[in-house]
Amino acid sequence: MNGKKSYITKIIILIVIVAIAVFAHIYLIDMERLFHDEDVLFSTWGQGSVGIIPMEDGDDIVTEKRTCTIVENLEKEDTTGEYNYYVVKNIDEDNPVVVKIDKKYELQANTNYEFEFSGPKKAYYLNNDDMRYIFELCEIINIKQL
Repeated sequence: MNGKKSYITKIIILIVIVAIAVFAHIYLIDMERLFHDEDVLFSTWGQGSVGIIPMEDGDDIVTEKRTCTIVENLEKEDTTGEYNYYVVKNIDEDNPVVVKIDKKYELQANTNYEFEFSGPKKAYYLNNDDMRYIFELCEIINIKQL
């Protein structure tokens, strides 16, 4: 009887290990796809994907400044080779997001910057002022180190 319990225990452990490996692989696939601005296969895993919000007639284009901290330079570029990925957080909040920023700006980790954006007014207020919307839907006009 002990041999049978040991065999069943080994099978259960093997199934758990395989399940963990499968989920880890799925997670890595989706994170890589998010970094390359491609549609994810399974889920955004809490990272979020904004997508394009079409402009409508009468949408106001406004310019706003936001102070952000560069948390980390991910040292990855997008598929065009024109943008680098950074982990950024609004200086007043503690929820960092991954964004892409034109390579012409050389930003350093653990440094505060003032970002000047131009874009549709609704981009600043979508999803409770989520920084992903602002970075993805607005154009960066200028970045100044503070």
